[in-house]
Amino acid sequence: MVDVQQVADAAARFHSVLGVWPTSAELSVAEPAVKRVDLWQREFRHEVGARGVVVRTAGVDGAFDTTDDLVSEPGRAEDGMVCRSCGLGDTDR
Repeated sequence: MVDVQQVADAAARFHSVLGVWPTSAELSVAEPAVKRVDLWQREFRHEVGARGVVVRTAGVDGAFDTTDDLVSEPGRAEDGMVCRSCGLGDTDR
């Protein structure tokens, strides 16, 4: 499974130290060991939402914001992962 939560956790660590959310470039420098590509070798997308950082992979189809995306969203699933089409996480909240 692609670990988008690891990227979200790295961004949260950056935020807790510096008080701002990182850009992708800043995250690469601050956390070089954190993998930033998914199983299909496509980069994750991360953005700041009301509850913190949200990290998304485009999934099998390579398109963002479709049902096969894996998404890290604070407070959504026990492990922080949501995938609408694969039934991972609570997508009704």
